[in-house]
Formats: sequence, structure tokens, C-alpha cells
Amino acid sequence: MTVERAKFWRVEEMDLLHATYVTHSFAPHTHDGYAIGVVSRGVETFRHRGATHHAGRGAVVLVNPGEVHTGHAATLNGWTYRMFYPEASTLEAVGRSLGLGGTPFFSQVIVRDAALARLMHNTHAMLEQPASQLERDDALNSMWHALVARHADVRSTAVRPKNDARAVSAVRDHLEVNFALNSSLETLSDLAGVSPFHLTRLFKQRYGLPPHALQTQLRLRHARRKLLEGSDISAVAVEVGFSDQSHLTRQFKRVYGVTPAVYARGAERKNVQDR
Repeated sequence: MTVERAKFWRVEEMDLLHATYVTHSFAPHTHDGYAIGVVSRGVETFRHRGATHHAGRGAVVLVNPGEVHTGHAATLNGWTYRMFYPEASTLEAVGRSLGLGGTPFFSQVIVRDAALARLMHNTHAMLEQPASQLERDDALNSMWHALVARHADVRSTAVRPKNDARAVSAVRDHLEVNFALNSSLETLSDLAGVSPFHLTRLFKQRYGLPPHALQTQLRLRHARRKLLEGSDISAVAVEVGFSDQSHLTRQFKRVYGVTPAVYARGAERKNVQDR
């Protein structure tokens, strides 16, 4: 019987995850940066850009910043994968060095590239072990350049009506600042100057999530940053707007695949290694 396990740690200000999931199901969520990984066993199924995708052994999964996606096992034995979560600025720098004129954008969510998959797997495995700074830098630099050179385009921006864009941007700005408040949809629709139904539709069109789901994402991102600073989990839960620690734990695992306690221990190990 396959056992679920998840190891989280940080290298070069980047989150890393090596996990096996069987029954765990990721809620629809986004990341500030990219979510890039390689499947080493089993099959993961996930929703992304309105379609269902299946990533089996050797598949390289590419999710751009801000894109909504889910994730669950496609078979009874689950799946195992290694995930990198680099900041957008990391791949932007790689793109510039390759002559790309904008933010690297991956139009394909799953690619079959055996050489890249091996490179990603080996780099990720190396980062689980003690290594010199130069060794880490060289491995990551080679991997990112191979990935961007072979599979990235330049991000394009869709044109939206100005009034609609202003409406949802005003609400997004409000939530960014007041994520911990228990805001009502009526309050947000008054701010946007549109009906609650229209606001939800516009918001989901632009950001892929309704306002309440984005609020949860913002709370979790702030919670993650607080945990990286060493803050107490129960205090963090209340500070970012969750009712209690158990509420934070449930939501955190649904999005990040590990509990806040596991995440905090991974961050603590990284800080100790840096001393």
C-alpha cells in the first residue's frame, strides 16, 4: 500500500516539495510564482485553464504565476513528484539572458522532454543533500536555462474593457490590503460599482477565482510568509483572518499539500543550514 508523505524545504529563497499523494486533493489555488515539477511515479490529474490534464511518469508540469489549478490522484496508488516553486523574477532573469523581451510564459501545461525531466529530477534530488553554493547555483542555472530555452514564450496580456478592469482591480486592491477583514460581497460590489453577481463573474474571468477564494489565497500567502519568519502558528491564523489554527491548517494543506507545522519545520531547517 502506498503511503502519503510530503517533504518541504527551501533553497535559494525557493520552496521545494517532494511528495507522494494518494487521497489528498488540492483545492483550486494559485501561486505568486511558477509551479514547475516532474512526476516520477503514478499519475496526477488536475484542472487547469478549463481542461483536465493527466501527468504520468516523466511528465514535466508547467504552471505560470497566478494560474488556477487543482490536483489529485488518477489511480488508487496515487502519484509521486518533485516540485519547484521559483519566483517570477528568477525566470524573468533567465529569459533576459536568452533574449526574451518579457516574462517567460509556458503555453503547454504538460511537456514530454525526457532529457529535461532527468535534469529536473537530478537537480531536485541534489538539493535534498548537502552541497556547496556553487554546485547549487550551477545546477539550477543549467536547469532553468534548458527549461526556458526549450519551452517558454513571452507572456501576452488580453485586452479587457476599461470599466470592468477598474472594477475588479479596485476590489483586488482592497482585498490585498484588507485580506484579514471579514468583508462581505455586498461591500465589495459597492466598492466596484457593480452588482454582486456581475462582480463575481468579472472577478472569476480575470483572476480565475471568485473574491472569497482569492481572499483565502491572500491569507494563506501572508500566513506562509509569517511562518517563514518563525511566527507561532496559532497567532498567525488569527492575524491573517482565519477563525483558528485548525481552520488555517485545513486551508493550508488544501493549497500547499503540507500542514503549517511541516512547512515551518522545513523553513527552520533551511535557516539553520544558512547559519
